Amino acid sequence: MADWSRLAKYVTARRVALGFSSRDSLAAQAQLSPRTLADIETGRRDRYHPSTIAALERAMRWKQGSVFATVAGGEPTVAMAGDPMPTAMYDREFLELLQSPDEPLIKVIRDPQLSDEQKARIIRTLIAEQERFARARVNELIRDALADE
Repeated sequence: MADWSRLAKYVTARRVALGFSSRDSLAAQAQLSPRTLADIETGRRDRYHPSTIAALERAMRWKQGSVFATVAGGEPTVAMAGDPMPTAMYDREFLELLQSPDEPLIKVIRDPQLSDEQKARIIRTLIAEQERFARARVNELIRDALADE
């Protein structure tokens, strides 16, 4: 389950660190309603439109994906000069995946006992295994199709 109250703490701390003394001043710059920002900073809601998430990441000067990394137990990543700015390119399938407690990738990301290096290594292994499985399945389908001819 995503921990939106965890995100709330990061957003509040980052707002203050960026010099915004009030939610209203950050909301205005981020082009978010003060109510939406208040909901984020209090962890009141657990669903936001992708454009809201992108606007928040831009205002926080975080890389795209930082919001979801944070609610999944990770850390937001501060964007460096020249990094692409977050966009609202999260699709519904991706958002649903992030809510799935049974998805192996999400389990790895949320595991507080793993270091970022360990998580990266496990994720690379999972991806490689999926690619091997996909190649084997494609070869199997090709063999079956050729055998039927």
